[in-house]
Amino acid sequence: MQKSLHIDPLKCTSCLQCEMACSFENYG
Repeated sequence: MQKSLHIDPLKCTSCLQCEMACSFENYG
């Protein structure tokens, strides 16, 4: 089962939290 991250562009503040969470999930 593949996880997916849904991002609301209107709420995005370019804080990079999404990328950090994604890399943490993928690489520990």
